[in-house]
Amino acid sequence: MAGLCVLWGILGSLMLPMAQSTDFLNFYDGAILVHQGRISELHTVQVLPVINGRVPEGKALFVRPAFYAALLTPLALLRQDRAFVAWVASQTLLLVLCWLWAWRRFGSDALVFAAFSLPGPLGIASAQDCVLL
Repeated sequence: MAGLCVLWGILGSLMLPMAQSTDFLNFYDGAILVHQGRISELHTVQVLPVINGRVPEGKALFVRPAFYAALLTPLALLRQDRAFVAWVASQTLLLVLCWLWAWRRFGSDALVFAAFSLPGPLGIASAQDCVLL
């Protein structure tokens, strides 16, 4: 079990640099648009790629409902690099809390199943929000 956790950690650390400049940007840019009062532009394809003067690789369209971007607004108060650290740290903390709850509720078998489950750690390493959702 510990070996799988180490493996997920190593794989995740290799993926994080890429995730900061790709997948995380749609959440961060959505938060910035709401913070700037431009909520009506959230789902406009042309707006997000140029919001901060950068054109990310691939897509950068905000794909969640507008209220979700409003919940992410605190990220807009931070620089992008610090917002990314806060995002990954909060997702990691939430996953660990979920695992602790499962351990208390279902016993040690829950931790074994958690160690075999890749979606949570992979989602964090990709800067996705699957742990939160």
